[in-house]
Amino acid sequence: MAGAAVLASDSWPAGVVAAREGRCALAGPNDWPAAIERLIADPARARAPAQANAEALRRPDPAASQRALWDDLLGTGGGNAPR
Repeated sequence: MAGAAVLASDSWPAGVVAAREGRCALAGPNDWPAAIERLIADPARARAPAQANAEALRRPDPAASQRALWDDLLGTGGGNAPR
């Protein structure tokens, strides 16, 4: 659910600026900021996985299912999101 919180956060742009200025660090892989900014710029694409995310949380291994979903969405995984 952390990814959903980031996408909904009004402070994301300020956080990116602070990280670029060296005042804080962004968690996650180095390519996540650009991936998240692409999702913010395309809200329909960011909202589309909401149903899949809810279903992932009901699977036998919700953490792995959700991780695969977000990796697929952010382009950091091998396309193994649950369908």
